[in-house]
Amino acid sequence: ASREYSGRPMQFITRVFVIEVTSAAVQAGVVEAVCQTLLECLHDQSMSGGEKNYQFSLISFDSHVHFYRLKRGATRPEMMVMLDDTEAVLPRPAHEFLAGLADCKKLISDLLKQMPSLHSGATEKESCLGLAMEAALQIIGDESGQVALFQCSLPTVGPGSLKHMAPSQHTKAEKTKYCGLQPTVEYYKSLSTVCAQRHISVDVFAFGTSFLDLASTACLSRFSAGQVTFFSNFHNKHNLVEAERFTTEFRLYLERPVGFGGIMRLICPPGVEVEEFIGNQSRNKSPNIVSLAAFNESQTVAVRLSIAKRLKQNNPLAVFQVALLYTNNACQRRLRVHTTAVPWASNLRSVYDGADSTAVAVLLAKMAANRCLTVSVEESLKMTFETCKRVVGNFRQLLSDKHRGGVSMPQSLAVLPLYCSAVQKLAMFDPSDSRDDRASCLQYIYQLPSTMCLKLIYPHLYQLDTLSDEHGQPVASGLEYFPPRLHATRKSVQSSGLYLLDTGLSLVVWVGEMLSHRVILDLFDVVTFPEIPSVQIGFPKVSSKLSARICTFLSQLQSHRSFKLPILVIREDNPVASTFYRSLVDDLSQFTQSYPDFLKKLK
Repeated sequence: ASREYSGRPMQFITRVFVIEVTSAAVQAGVVEAVCQTLLECLHDQSMSGGEKNYQFSLISFDSHVHFYRLKRGATRPEMMVMLDDTEAVLPRPAHEFLAGLADCKKLISDLLKQMPSLHSGATEKESCLGLAMEAALQIIGDESGQVALFQCSLPTVGPGSLKHMAPSQHTKAEKTKYCGLQPTVEYYKSLSTVCAQRHISVDVFAFGTSFLDLASTACLSRFSAGQVTFFSNFHNKHNLVEAERFTTEFRLYLERPVGFGGIMRLICPPGVEVEEFIGNQSRNKSPNIVSLAAFNESQTVAVRLSIAKRLKQNNPLAVFQVALLYTNNACQRRLRVHTTAVPWASNLRSVYDGADSTAVAVLLAKMAANRCLTVSVEESLKMTFETCKRVVGNFRQLLSDKHRGGVSMPQSLAVLPLYCSAVQKLAMFDPSDSRDDRASCLQYIYQLPSTMCLKLIYPHLYQLDTLSDEHGQPVASGLEYFPPRLHATRKSVQSSGLYLLDTGLSLVVWVGEMLSHRVILDLFDVVTFPEIPSVQIGFPKVSSKLSARICTFLSQLQSHRSFKLPILVIREDNPVASTFYRSLVDDLSQFTQSYPDFLKKLK
């Protein structure tokens, strides 16, 4: 970018790691997992930005905030404790808690090695998360940067403290907020707004060892262009699936390129206006501009447009342009411009025929998540259904009388009712789920790219024991030849088969109880079903053709992701299999109707 776009030069990439060290965090192995992954990336020299431009700081907190002085030339890090639990005050100048990787690599490495043992005997249960965040902002100062927050328990001390009340203790207003997904306090939204104004993003790594009120603390990321990652029932030793997922995702977070101080502007043709941006970002004063304090290649912002006045079609094409101004890892200002042109439609039927069912379904899900932040879950569900019904009804009016029966849709939107039915079964709408699980689902819908978001809405189900040699192999077009996807219903799953469920966030292999002995031997190197481990991480590699086919297919699935997901293999008779069945969204559940019943309501 030219000089006039570089009014705020960035000298360093500043990252502050804010780690909870309460007894819950230590016992779950969170402190050990965070420090170990940081150490590995430090030694591999794989952190994005490299050593030259990287500034590092670390804060820990329980009921008090702990600072670590990393002064250049010191032989060991020095820990300082802030005893005031009402206001964040740095015990030393901010620059003494920041260290350049190039100058203080050994000092940082020593600190990360000492951290787990330093807090191994933690007994403190209280958390002053708000104070720790305020201290992190003071350390960053006027520089752009990122804060990585590792939360394991409910903030109970100082600014932003929260309470975990039983439903019987709620007032009517509190019950609406609590049973919905609205934050119970405004503190974290206000703090996030301050972060956005100073070009600082906050990424929350939340560990579900106890109730967190993630619906409130997630505001730190939502309004600062950060991201939330949730690890349910995390334990570094006992829950290996979540432990492996954390290591993979956190390492990716440290290594992938990041843009800082981003300003994104969407230019629309005359008569078309931006209605709203949906995603983790902060709105600018201009309605078509958003600020992205920090972002990566997989970050997504959806846009809803409206037609403000009668369109003047002087040009046969409607031209949209997105301009993104940002600072890269080398602290250089860059400008990226994307332009796309689409033809104007002369009638409503052309609009339907040109629609993208994936884009429409994902946008509807993101709009539903957005509404959950301001209205009740029931109201959001109703609006989602009414939108789908209106889309179906408007198309029905375009058909002749003899074709108006049932739920008729054009080929381009044939699966839209299926996706809309699945949207209503997302965890964020399920009252039987915990508030944290529902809030994490909302955040994933809010921030995931469309391909992963669609899998979260409607999981992909494959039968593995019938794979051929061609499945997973590239074809002439350069794409892989995947096996046919099955409908996400119990009717598709037989006890004599082996199935894979891909939800975008997890890969689960379900082993049927009546699977043939030959297949069991080929895949698990045992003879009978009871000999197969009840639960295991990773798909076993056995010297057989079927095993090779399945491993090739799994490898191809993983290659389409920015990071590899751990594969969970479960037997049909294991209680954990209930999570597999719950993702079969075509079926009737305790609180939602089946897909056939949903279609009847649309008629």
